[in-house]
Amino acid sequence: GSKMYRLFSLILVIIEYAWNASFCILQNWKKTLNSLQDILKDIQERRFSPIYFLMGEESYFIDRVERELYHNVLSEEERSFNQVVLYGKDTTIDQILDAAKRFPMMTEYQLVIVREAQELSRVIDQLEIYVNDPQTSTVLVICYKYKSIDKRKKFYKALQQHAVLFESK
Repeated sequence: GSKMYRLFSLILVIIEYAWNASFCILQNWKKTLNSLQDILKDIQERRFSPIYFLMGEESYFIDRVERELYHNVLSEEERSFNQVVLYGKDTTIDQILDAAKRFPMMTEYQLVIVREAQELSRVIDQLEIYVNDPQTSTVLVICYKYKSIDKRKKFYKALQQHAVLFESK
């Protein structure tokens, strides 16, 4: 009987652990969706942040925010002169900064999108100076997929203060 009791106790512990783990995942997901809705609402109402740092495991939500910015910051006509799309593995921090520091032509904003920014993970914190003093006429969107940046670093703290920092779990 005692072997059966121990086995049963173990099964209960495993079930409880799995339940708690799935509850945590659901809570994180709910938090992600709430902040996602707030971000999308601000974008649709044209209340843009100068920087969007989108990071995390779940790339769907990162793509969703990027798409919303793409459709709302500039009109079709404005895009040819005022939109730059860079890819992490083909670009440098200096190229990102050069693009972000330009001024828009005949429109209020310019849009700079950095896709696959996780490819720049070793140097991404060199953007910290820009993050602390961003150009207000630029909307810089950094898509940092499948991972997150180190939350103990000054770069992360600068993003918390001056950017829309979205972590998709």
